[in-house]
Amino acid sequence: MAPGPELAAALASIRPESVSGYDSVELLRAKGRQENADTAATLRMVVEVALRRPGSVETVERLQVPHQFAADELRAAFGLSSTAAEKKLALAWSTVKRLPELNEAMASGGLDETRAWAFADWTEQLSDEHAHAVCAELLPHAVLDAEEQLPTGLLIKEMTKKAMALDPTWAERRYKEAVRKRRVVGYANSDGTANISGQQLELNRAAAACGRIKALARSAKQAGDPRPIDHLRTELFVSMLDGTYEGLTDPQILSALAATLESDAESKADAAGADTGEAEPESTEHAPPVGAQAPAMGSPQIGHHLSVRLTTLLGLDRVPAELRGWAPITAGQAKVLASLMGGAQWRYALTDDDGHYIGSGLITARPSGFARRDTRNRGIVDILLPASLLRDVIVDPTAGADLIEPYLLAAWLPVLHELTGALLNPTALPDDSDRRFPGAALRREVELEKPRCIGVGCGRSSHNAEIDHRLDWALGGRTVGINLAPACGRDHTLKTKGGWSLHRWKRRGYRWCTPLGREYAVSLPRVIEVVPPPAGPDVWWEKPDAEPNPNLDHAGFRWQESEIWFPRQPKPEPSLRVPTPAPPPVDPGEPPF
Repeated sequence: MAPGPELAAALASIRPESVSGYDSVELLRAKGRQENADTAATLRMVVEVALRRPGSVETVERLQVPHQFAADELRAAFGLSSTAAEKKLALAWSTVKRLPELNEAMASGGLDETRAWAFADWTEQLSDEHAHAVCAELLPHAVLDAEEQLPTGLLIKEMTKKAMALDPTWAERRYKEAVRKRRVVGYANSDGTANISGQQLELNRAAAACGRIKALARSAKQAGDPRPIDHLRTELFVSMLDGTYEGLTDPQILSALAATLESDAESKADAAGADTGEAEPESTEHAPPVGAQAPAMGSPQIGHHLSVRLTTLLGLDRVPAELRGWAPITAGQAKVLASLMGGAQWRYALTDDDGHYIGSGLITARPSGFARRDTRNRGIVDILLPASLLRDVIVDPTAGADLIEPYLLAAWLPVLHELTGALLNPTALPDDSDRRFPGAALRREVELEKPRCIGVGCGRSSHNAEIDHRLDWALGGRTVGINLAPACGRDHTLKTKGGWSLHRWKRRGYRWCTPLGREYAVSLPRVIEVVPPPAGPDVWWEKPDAEPNPNLDHAGFRWQESEIWFPRQPKPEPSLRVPTPAPPPVDPGEPPF
């Protein structure tokens, strides 16, 4: 049965668990054909949206090619990132307009989206004539019903051979185009680590860079460094990028690398004890957690932008913090990073009890044992706190000071006193209303009140965005907080040149209107997301009860050692009991990367 409404209805009427093993494969293939056809229809509609003339809200006006901001209409409609929207439009255009045989093969159910991507990408630098020739020869081997369907890897290899035979200069053009797009990318992983990669690099230079790191790591191993070679390469790679080794010769780099061995040994020693959820003793409060390593001395910490609650730093909760532009991090990691960033610029954001912004400023004091402010340090620490915290700890200490460990309270008193003074005697912001660009104080206020770009679905940190006038300066808009908002370069251009309009929406939000008349709301997140349920003062939250551990029996023993299996044997010794740690409270707020 061909893909379409009839096949969709037939598939919906079949219970997968009721078919035989042989028929289950047939059912799976039928669903695949229907999915391919649906994808083809979606891509055709993507092209139609991209070809709509801006402003044709109630009329049918088509362009010959997509306009500059066509991908942003898709981005808002699907909730995609800018990069994902551009890729979707590129695939749609290639399969519908440039190589329509691909869309036809998808519509008939034979070609899936992954293989369609391969055809579109690997024929990009070929002439249309040669691209059609590649499709004509290899498309029959790529569809679902082919006698021997080629997997994507082999398909790409065959396309490469065919392209080189048809056009000997194809590979050279493809290489030059790729080098023109070279870039460095960093992104967070789901396990709390991160990746850095240089993409589309010149092959000889990439080989030379890897060779140098390999040679330095090999020299360190020959000098007796016991760490794995991959760990040494990683330490060299990151320290060369973050500025730690700036200006050092190779022998000096090896000496600096050897100095990091001690901190590695300390991390391994810390790994001997697991986190049981109990308060850490004073002597280990700022020790690196398991798996964490302090950055080497000398890094200017460019790109370090920590946003953390003061209640977390004071040990009153274990709410995740955030490394802006990257990912959330654990409370333990945030404490370590804050202790290493004493030299960075510290800023505070005060909120009401609902977590909404009420004021901000700079912090000059540092806790005992922290480094002082160093103007060479380019990092930023944003400390978020409700005003009620200062009331409960400083103004009326009987209400909440006893909840903080005495050694932590003593260490943080200079910061708490400075914050209380700023709350009781606020400083007015300079008047920038007649200036084209906001001053440092006003920009800081906008960044802290609105922590990310106000574009539809954009997660760029406000610190890395432009501060845009909602009512443009050229149209009489004033440089005041209510008329300013962070917007990345792309969203700023959409408003000024792309025909998108921006309006205030309710008290804490904006509404975008696209050239095709669609409207999308963007709400401003709270500076501090409230973590229910409260227990006692405003600054404290009770840990929820631990969930039952499926690995233990009713008495708290491992199932392998439980008396349920061996009723005549004596009970295991109490030392065999495994404690059930209470899970940390869950932050209901959406993460910003």
